[in-house]
Amino acid sequence: MFDNLKKSITYALSANIPELFPVLCFIVVQVPPPLSSILMLAICLGTDMYPAIALAYENAELDIMDRAPRNSKRDRLVPMRLMSYSYVQTGSVQALAGMYTYFQVMNDFGYKVNTALFLIQENGYEPNPTDIYDPAQPNLGNTNYGNDDHRRVIAWGTSDDAKIDVRLFYVFKRRQQWGQCRWNPSDESIPKFWRISNVTEKQYCYTPEAVIYVSSAYFVSVVMTQMANNIIGKTRTLSVA
Repeated sequence: MFDNLKKSITYALSANIPELFPVLCFIVVQVPPPLSSILMLAICLGTDMYPAIALAYENAELDIMDRAPRNSKRDRLVPMRLMSYSYVQTGSVQALAGMYTYFQVMNDFGYKVNTALFLIQENGYEPNPTDIYDPAQPNLGNTNYGNDDHRRVIAWGTSDDAKIDVRLFYVFKRRQQWGQCRWNPSDESIPKFWRISNVTEKQYCYTPEAVIYVSSAYFVSVVMTQMANNIIGKTRTLSVA
């Protein structure tokens, strides 16, 4: 039971880092939210809680009778070694895997890493609904550029600004600061749900709506690393078999 409790605690603690790290990135480097609150709850209540409970019902280690009796004063349930393993090793790996996936998928939707940094508090000019991005037009087609009445920040992670073309909104940014869209909206060989939004009927690339789907990529990455962590946590001295 003592071993199984340590396994459960190790697994449960490690999930805190990939949940905390995107919040810190959102606050410190001000990138669009890597993980939504709903998906954070899904990690806490789904992929975190039930596997941790399941580890408490694992069979005893095969070498349990070969060990010396546990010293109640020295062998703590949550020692520093366990916290180091959960937070520094497995937790950091999960967080870094999630952020790598986040920036990779953001780049697929046209947001380069250096462009995404400090983007959420940057003011831009809201284009008219009829404005279309065109490099050949003055101000790339944004007819509201220079009008302070339309100067504001984007509401990231919401549906209010989902259809805004960020290239028009941040018209003052150079074209080289935006990446190439991987999901060409005119490429019929790519499934439509990868290219066109079912909500706005516009392309995902270069829109704030893409961030909602990028959060899912972060979530999937964390879940996959949690699965690996769960397999690793099943045993400490022998193979997973």
